[in-house]
Amino acid sequence: AASELSQRTGMAAAAASSMSAAAAAAAGPGEDGKPTESTVAKPKAAVEFFRRLLNDQVTADLEIVVAGGGKFLAHRAVLAARSDELRELLAGTVSEPRATLKFPKDDARCWAQILRFAYTNEWDYDSSNVVMLRRIAEDRGFADFEEVVAAAISKVFLKSSARALDVALGAAREGDDGMMEAAFAACYRNPLSAMFSDAFLELDADMLASFASDDRATANETNLFRAMLRWAEIALEKEGGGQRRPDVPARASAKSRWAEWLKDGVKDADIPFTLPLTYSGAAIRTKLGDAIRAVRFPLMDGRLLAEEVLLTEVLTDEELADVLAFSVTPKADRDALDELAGFSAVKRTPIEKELRISMWGGGGASGKYGNSGAGGAGGLLRVKYSLRPGEKLTFYVGEGGYADKGSSERTTQAWPNSGRGGYNWKSGSGGGATYFLSSVTGDEVVAGAGGGGGGSAGRSYSSGGGGGGGTKDGKVGSGGDCETSSSGSMVAEVDGNGRGGRNDSGGSNTDGASPHGAGGRSGASSRADGGGGGEASHKHAKVLHKIAATTYAPVVCPVTRKSAGEGGHSGDRGGDKVRGKPGLALIQIEDTGEIIEVQFAAVQTAAGKKKRPSKTPYEFTHSS
Repeated sequence: AASELSQRTGMAAAAASSMSAAAAAAAGPGEDGKPTESTVAKPKAAVEFFRRLLNDQVTADLEIVVAGGGKFLAHRAVLAARSDELRELLAGTVSEPRATLKFPKDDARCWAQILRFAYTNEWDYDSSNVVMLRRIAEDRGFADFEEVVAAAISKVFLKSSARALDVALGAAREGDDGMMEAAFAACYRNPLSAMFSDAFLELDADMLASFASDDRATANETNLFRAMLRWAEIALEKEGGGQRRPDVPARASAKSRWAEWLKDGVKDADIPFTLPLTYSGAAIRTKLGDAIRAVRFPLMDGRLLAEEVLLTEVLTDEELADVLAFSVTPKADRDALDELAGFSAVKRTPIEKELRISMWGGGGASGKYGNSGAGGAGGLLRVKYSLRPGEKLTFYVGEGGYADKGSSERTTQAWPNSGRGGYNWKSGSGGGATYFLSSVTGDEVVAGAGGGGGGSAGRSYSSGGGGGGGTKDGKVGSGGDCETSSSGSMVAEVDGNGRGGRNDSGGSNTDGASPHGAGGRSGASSRADGGGGGEASHKHAKVLHKIAATTYAPVVCPVTRKSAGEGGHSGDRGGDKVRGKPGLALIQIEDTGEIIEVQFAAVQTAAGKKKRPSKTPYEFTHSS
């Protein structure tokens, strides 16, 4: 019987290649004796053949019965070729016209996927049962399929923390502690995404406490606290219990209120907010139980404790008083304490680095002569970004604009991408954009600040000012060259660069536009226009501050109090060919407070200033 089944198995495994050979023989070889395209059977034809065999009433010789009485028809030879386990089980059934295998504990959805893959190598990823599917595939000897499913799970772990949490839920249902631990580890690559996902709401209290207690769970306790409040409120609503807050309308839905609060994304954890709470602090505390101990309140900022946590009424008066007092304790004393009021005071070690990145575009240059138009300053963009393990950020710091070259040449382009000024009479080029890329998003700009536009000269026949460098929709801007005083035509601005100014003949003595970098000024005694400032973009980062420059004066960051990217000027006028100042990037690491200052041609850290060649990007990684 085993020999006969083995023979059938070999026939099934060779069926697709036999069909290909038959097609080739019927059509014949090409002139060189090799098969032509028309002689090779298409793989799709073989797949379609086996797809028709699946659940075929006429040719099936095997019935599989699973949980709930679900039944599937199959072919012994096909499944024996795919599974060593089933080959042994089926060895004694060859003489039966139609054999039956019973797996009363196996899920019908999983068997539908297993059979589809056995016949066609196709399947669909379903986060709700993928862990169960992998286990059943392994238990029933479908080694190839088990490997494919495991690889798909690994890919999810790399790409999405929220979907990894779905896998963790499936692992909990299966009692697969190892898989749940691996799934949690994947979630910690981007815990913010996991914490505010729908899957987070499906965790039970023990899983919630386990997730939140881990040192990798968050880089910011405020986010974790908000996520746990959301979990508790929606759980209370599902159960229909818990005392509601008196100021909340009777029909108000906790789930809807949180969805509305989060519709524009997770709120900034550095700023206190009025949370959309529906239930009383006592009800929330009871629902959270011991899981509330996972939040490390002693690590939170005193302002957030006083203006947000206090209002939730989740902590007792004594607990709140202790953590508030701790928040103003000298740092050395805080670092020496491991626990306070039952809450851990040990700093976490998140996998991701939370960064606060401030960027200024380079300033534009002024034109020729003392009464020329001043160059515009670069704008300020401050963003929040989570740096993943293995990710590399590449920073380009905008150079200040030029008013150089001979009487028949355009001015030099400010690195990396400004528009150029003109000649006879000389106008300033714009300042370069400051921006950064990520190895995760490839060539797309994560975020960038616009450079200032160039000023025009203070005489008749002046050229227009060059446009400031910019970025837009993930792209680095280009163009923005001005209209020169003679025959040099403008070069149209693209992807966020500022528009180059018109010359004395076509202009109207107008300052350039200031979308983010400030527009360059128009010089006296001329109708030539200043160059427009460059645009800012933030396709892959969360904006904290976006402040446009409006004159040559540099923008001051309200948090760091730093400024950069001043436009070229002398007093209130442009001055004679005054270069713009370069832009700047500040990278602040949230959990340590360390700041790395990326200048146009140097890097400043606590260890000192390190020079690097000008017009070269700076690379930042986890080890930077």
